[in-house]
Amino acid sequence: MTDGDIRRALLQGKQLETEIREVMNPNPVTGLQEEDHHIWQRTMQRHSLRHLPILDTRGRVVDLVQYRIPSEPSRTTPIIIMAGGLGTRLHPLTEDLPKPLIPVGPKPVLETIIENFASQGFENIFLCLNYKGR
Repeated sequence: MTDGDIRRALLQGKQLETEIREVMNPNPVTGLQEEDHHIWQRTMQRHSLRHLPILDTRGRVVDLVQYRIPSEPSRTTPIIIMAGGLGTRLHPLTEDLPKPLIPVGPKPVLETIIENFASQGFENIFLCLNYKGR
């Protein structure tokens, strides 16, 4: 029986006096004590669980493991943005403004691209410029 079982039962209009067997999940997702912790983590990820009861060979709960959020990969990989094209297919928009600075929505497309990489933790962002690259 989990707090989620109780919440779902209350949302369905069940009373607090309702018997547990009516609201509990009779087939919960569990892990086995002899399994590796990586298997437990994959099981929790597959079923979108934050906790997993671990059972011994007799089916008794012997542990409760918590989902470990995978650590972020290193974000030291350099990002190179090719931003030096002539923009000929976008004429007349690119007559006065380089293609990466054309606004898409409220800001230039290049700003949006850089912000997206930065929000993911990338720090080494390089621009390759040519045309109007002053």
